[in-house]
Amino acid sequence: MTLDPNSQAIAKLIELRKRAKDLRPAFQSAADVGRSMLKKHFDAEGYGWAVLATSTIQMRGNRKGYYKKRASSEGPAHRILHWSGRLKKSLTVKGHRFHISRSLTHKSFEFGTRDPKARGHQFGRGRRPLPKREVLPKGKMILLFHREVKHYFEDVIKGRVA
Repeated sequence: MTLDPNSQAIAKLIELRKRAKDLRPAFQSAADVGRSMLKKHFDAEGYGWAVLATSTIQMRGNRKGYYKKRASSEGPAHRILHWSGRLKKSLTVKGHRFHISRSLTHKSFEFGTRDPKARGHQFGRGRRPLPKREVLPKGKMILLFHREVKHYFEDVIKGRVA
């Protein structure tokens, strides 16, 4: 079997090869979808997040301890990981001072938050042990990013990407 070097199939393969060298457009799309997914994740109060302790609800309601100085930007005292809204915004708002969404190279990507509280909530640790509440559901995020890169290449093949 021989292929005509001027064929449309060869042109598509050459285009795919060029696009595979720089995945930054696919990473940008994945970041946009990731921010949207995490907004829904927080709005639903996570997947399997532990409920707030009664003492936390009482402290929030009475504005004691950590909650004395800060007013909730998200309403009721019983919402999980919503008191200041900073952690959610650091994952869902492009340009937030703690938001991370960048291509490290043309083939690697970083997405997440630099919020100091994120690690304690993600892994269930801290000065005072916290219940584990995955703020960044790793498995779902990996699947989402793989899906977005795949869609990017499908769009290239179908000619929907300029």
